[in-house]
Amino acid sequence: MPSHAGRRAGTRLGYAAVWALLAISGIVMIEPAPFDLTLILVAALMFLAGLRIPAWCVTPTALLILFLGFGAIAATQTPELADSLRHVAITAYLAVATLFFSCFVYRNPERALKVMFSGYAIAAVIAVIAGIIGYFSLLPGAFDLFTENSRARGTFKDPNVFGPFVIAPALYAFHRLVEGAGKAAPYWAMVFLLTTVGILLSFSRGAWGHYVVSFAVCLFLLFATGTSARLRLRVTALTVILVLLGGVALAGIISLQPVADLLSVRFQLVQDYDVAGGAGRFEGQVFALKRILHNPLGLGAYGFASLWPGGAPHNVYLYAFLIGGWIGGLAFVQLVVLTAVVGLAAAVRPSPLRGPAIILVSTFLGLIALGLVIDIDHWRHFYLLVGAIWGLAGHIMRFYAPARSLRSAARKPTSGAPIRP
Repeated sequence: MPSHAGRRAGTRLGYAAVWALLAISGIVMIEPAPFDLTLILVAALMFLAGLRIPAWCVTPTALLILFLGFGAIAATQTPELADSLRHVAITAYLAVATLFFSCFVYRNPERALKVMFSGYAIAAVIAVIAGIIGYFSLLPGAFDLFTENSRARGTFKDPNVFGPFVIAPALYAFHRLVEGAGKAAPYWAMVFLLTTVGILLSFSRGAWGHYVVSFAVCLFLLFATGTSARLRLRVTALTVILVLLGGVALAGIISLQPVADLLSVRFQLVQDYDVAGGAGRFEGQVFALKRILHNPLGLGAYGFASLWPGGAPHNVYLYAFLIGGWIGGLAFVQLVVLTAVVGLAAAVRPSPLRGPAIILVSTFLGLIALGLVIDIDHWRHFYLLVGAIWGLAGHIMRFYAPARSLRSAARKPTSGAPIRP
């Protein structure tokens, strides 16, 4: 049997490994990414070291297994069998990632989320700095390496993934400032401003909309569950200050003609490729719906692309039905809905973990709204959020008493009312 000191050292090593894992999570210019290989190793070692799977995690795990199982059946419906099965295998790996993060957070959410958000913030800063260096050509060859179509992509392959990736650290930084970060306040202010600039320079309409939705939900939940007028005033004052600073930074960036020109194009609600005759985004979604109704077993991951010149349906929910059939698609949609529900329940229940719950569910709600116009089923941070929300919600539901309403939740102390196990 290992000694107490040995167990503590092993625990510290485990948290350090997860911090490092999140710190490299933004480096995804190659496949498999360093994050993928490291996650497999860290998860295997921690499960072998005694990380347990709580009964609470059965629901998301069962839904993911349903999605995977019927995805494998759907793969047989397309000539691109090997590619479709490869897609299912990647989804299986991401499902394991969800299970790992839910178990890791459930065990000690306060410590786990602090470590995870700290590493995640480092990853976001690295990605954004790379994007800024590339966008403004601050180093030789950086423009070609860190941008795509004059849009910052940082250490990602796609600006449309880069922008949404840094939203969770932006909200976390904002919340740290609201809480009063003390000597660390300048660092978190820098994280917030950098991530906001990164979202802007991605020139992703989806990322901009995601950021607005997530930030609005975060503010609403902070006000609705706030325990004092002083806290609400602090949230309001900080929001005004950051908006003003962001406005100054935006004005400075827009003064650069290339930025202004691209913004004028990207701010248009509908782009040419949304309505391109015979291959537009919206036409593809209508066509996908028709194929779903006529193919209850699905078409596999690449079956739709062989039928539609636009390639993908650009809607993760339609795509889930295409790659998992009716049952697999329903399982995916149910996973998304239940994750949002348990996340909101955790966010309004009085506990010292309410802040992280608000950040996670706010980010998740913006992300699943983005899923209406883009396929997010293989985005790593989608599964990270799902796992973290289930792990945190499970802990809160078990150990803290519920509030009868948002108003009563706001009147209760943030420490909540623990339930003795």
